[in-house]
Amino acid sequence: MPKPARLWFAILALALAGACSKLPQGVEVVTGLEIEASDEMLAPLGLSRAEIIDRLRTGIEGSGRLAIREAVPKGYEGRTWRARIEILRVRVVPSGNADGLSLADVALRMNLTSSGGDLLRGDGRGHEDLPPGASARRQDVLRRSFDAAVGQAVRQLGVALEAASKTDEELVAALQSPDADRRDFAMRQLGERKSRLAIPALVERLRADERPLQLQAVGALVAIGDQAAAPALIDTSAQRDPGFVVQVIYALGELGGHDAEAYLFTVSTGHPDEAVRGAAAEALENLHSRQNLGRTGAQADADRDPSRKPVGH
Repeated sequence: MPKPARLWFAILALALAGACSKLPQGVEVVTGLEIEASDEMLAPLGLSRAEIIDRLRTGIEGSGRLAIREAVPKGYEGRTWRARIEILRVRVVPSGNADGLSLADVALRMNLTSSGGDLLRGDGRGHEDLPPGASARRQDVLRRSFDAAVGQAVRQLGVALEAASKTDEELVAALQSPDADRRDFAMRQLGERKSRLAIPALVERLRADERPLQLQAVGALVAIGDQAAAPALIDTSAQRDPGFVVQVIYALGELGGHDAEAYLFTVSTGHPDEAVRGAAAEALENLHSRQNLGRTGAQADADRDPSRKPVGH
């Protein structure tokens, strides 16, 4: 398969009208746009790269949160972004059902990188049934699926931009939102900020019935890195299936601390499931390795500066 083409498209080439117009409140600027995809992958759409760029621009600006501009507008003081769009697949596949339908399936990922180093990601997928004998409509259905994938990714980026502007208190409140994207990005943002304020709410999320929500809460607690969350994680693993327990084990191995170490030792020697015992032994070994590295580093610091001699020496 040919190597995916990676091309930067100058915003000037897009011939955007009003490139220097004043932006509405809350709209941020994209000054660079890149598509990463092979010609072979894009071929089923039957569109030129310029037409694909135009569809992307329409979708991105349709969010009301981002505007593509050749240059930063006069007086604009917000963040500027460069966008990279990875086209992951454009295809028609069997639907998997007994109805004889095929499925137009498009998936892509939008990555935004700001001038200040912020990173945001939105994933989008569009799919639509393609009835038998509808080959003439194949491109139309694929194009609609492409537009749907763009719309979904852009919506996620809009939610991510919204989450990044919220306080920790507002993000904790957003964990109760009925909107799954808002919950997800709030959880991700709280983890990235290492917000200890979020720990009680994330612990409550561990008790949810939805497995993805539980695992997201586990990931956020590990990202925050407060060892005080270990007992709640341990409680969560009780009476759970081995697959979930293994995820908790690796999380505890990352968190460390006395509670985590004691639990990992107990599970590694006494759990009835072999895979769980093996995961606990591995996590415990990695934890001890990090502890030894930390002690070695502390001793090296003390050798350079006796005033920093480790406690107990």
